[in-house]
Amino acid sequence: MEFAATTYSAWKNGESMDERLWGIVVDSFGKLLIPGLTVTIPLTLISFAIGLVLAIVVALVRVAKVPVAQRIVQCYVWVFRGTPLLVQLFVIFFGLPSVGIVVPAFPSAVIAFSLNVGAYASETLRGAILAVPKGQIVAGRNARLCMVTHGYAMKTEYRH
Repeated sequence: MEFAATTYSAWKNGESMDERLWGIVVDSFGKLLIPGLTVTIPLTLISFAIGLVLAIVVALVRVAKVPVAQRIVQCYVWVFRGTPLLVQLFVIFFGLPSVGIVVPAFPSAVIAFSLNVGAYASETLRGAILAVPKGQIVAGRNARLCMVTHGYAMKTEYRH
């Protein structure tokens, strides 16, 4: 009702629609945006951190070619890359309570975003690992680098 009264009084005073709209946006900025940011930023940081750890594990499993684990991880990536994020959020927040698992809103968002980020980022990491040519792997071994996996290397011995 306050919006309608403000809009009508602004119209009556001869203000244009743009000026009225801008006034509404400025008035509601602190009330809506700031509290939203206090939820969005932690949600993003937590989800990205968990998703990146998950992506590294998934990418290494896919590159290591462990048959059973690779199939499980491949199915996970296929499902989470093949369904919209909104569907994943709905399944976790609304679907899990139907089987007896009630998850509050923030943790369910963290779970959905983390699983989604993990699936997408794992494919990026897997592609980056597999992009290292065999010649560079051999050169790394000759330079006394120990291969942890196909692209991540560390010095095994350091002498002057």
